[in-house]
Amino acid sequence: MIKNKYCRGALIAVGVLATSTAAWAQKAGETNPDWKTLDVGMIATGGIRMVSLMPGQTFSYQTGQAFTPDTAIDCTNFTPAAAEYVLALKAGAKVVKIEVAASAPTPEIPPPETHPRAGRARSSVAAPAPAPSLYYGVLALCKIHKSAEGPASRAYNVQVPAQFLEKARDGFVSVVGEKVAVARYSWETPTQRQAKFSDLFKVSVNQGRTGQQTGAVQEDFSWILWLTDRAPTFTEALPSVPPAAQH
Repeated sequence: MIKNKYCRGALIAVGVLATSTAAWAQKAGETNPDWKTLDVGMIATGGIRMVSLMPGQTFSYQTGQAFTPDTAIDCTNFTPAAAEYVLALKAGAKVVKIEVAASAPTPEIPPPETHPRAGRARSSVAAPAPAPSLYYGVLALCKIHKSAEGPASRAYNVQVPAQFLEKARDGFVSVVGEKVAVARYSWETPTQRQAKFSDLFKVSVNQGRTGQQTGAVQEDFSWILWLTDRAPTFTEALPSVPPAAQH
């Protein structure tokens, strides 16, 4: 059961927009020509290792090592709200264990000075190195629309900022993701090949300053990651039936 008091965190957009020159090519099995799974991904935050907790699926992603996603999912049917990892799992997102490497040993910390008259020499005590930390995540690698531009349209650069790990302690859920610039309409999704004829009549010109049409979408997500330090939060939410293949 999801308790609202355990859902906190915010969204961070880490993409930098630029013109994309990447070729548009789809993976085998992807039937919608307007959407694709990106060819490469990478963990961009130092000291991170993600290991699959999915039944029958083995994979491991590590900082600085490029990986090839087997498939991506339709992220247009949910938002990066803390509680919506349930919908992401139903769409095919993956549960992962996240190992955060321990930082370098802390420099020696001297104890309080003894009174000079005590006649004892001042000594130093080496602070113990912190142990590696364990977190758990729901990782959604999203299908990307053909109009997408910028670095986030070419690779999944997954980041795990320290402030979001901090918010994910004690059973809370935090969410981080990366946006990608697009130019599409709201009815264009990976699971709908093209706009229905009836939808064309729903588009009206906005008479405001922008002159944009209603239904226009300018941003999607390249990836979304839900975080917590309690494994059952995500593992117990796994659907009993594998999600249908995304088209």
